[in-house]
Formats: sequence, structure tokens, C-alpha cells
Amino acid sequence: MFWLAPAMLATLFAAWQPGDDGVVICPTKRLCGVWCPGCGMTRAVSHLLRGDWSTAFVYHPLAPIAVAEVVVGWVVVAGAKIGWWSRPSNRTILAVLIFNVVALTLVWVLRLNNGSFDDLR
Repeated sequence: MFWLAPAMLATLFAAWQPGDDGVVICPTKRLCGVWCPGCGMTRAVSHLLRGDWSTAFVYHPLAPIAVAEVVVGWVVVAGAKIGWWSRPSNRTILAVLIFNVVALTLVWVLRLNNGSFDDLR
């Protein structure tokens, strides 16, 4: 099952087309009235995997990075399981997590300030 996961996930996101005008399911938006840093990511990844890069970027500018990180992460874990290389150090994993938090926060603040969340409605 581990080996099929990326193909299954990509097929799901490419085939499932979240409604561009559908119900907002983000708990942060529904409970607090504020878009969260990841809002739009699901629709962005779906559009990205269908080749619609411009719409994906509108929904969330970090979607290409998120997809790349998932692919690279899977390759790294698969290579470690096979024995091609060792598992990444905790320090490397922490650095990637810190990068993600900083990038998501910066993009979130920019999107809140420039009104680009209005495109998600």
C-alpha cells in the first residue's frame, strides 16, 4: 500500500474537483471568521494536478511547493525503506518544518493584507 499511496493521492486530487464556489469547510474560517494559512490549498492542489497552474496559484501560491515536498518526502522515505540512504536527521526535518511555518505565515499575512482571500469565496 505504501508504494501505491502517491499514485492514489494524485489520482484523487486530479479526479476530484472541489467546487470553486462550494461550501467553506475550514474550521478557522467557520468559527473565527478568518481565513487560515492553508485555506485554498485543497483546491489549489486539485487544479495543479490537472495542469491549471494559474488557477492553482490564485487559490494558494504555495501549492507547487507543497506538492514538491510531498513527492520529495515520499521518495526520501521510500529510499530509506529500501536502504538506498539513511533516514533524514531530526535536524533536517525540523528545518523543513520551520521553513513551512515561516512560509505559510508570510504568505498568509500577505494574503490577508492584499485581499487575495476574496478569490476563495
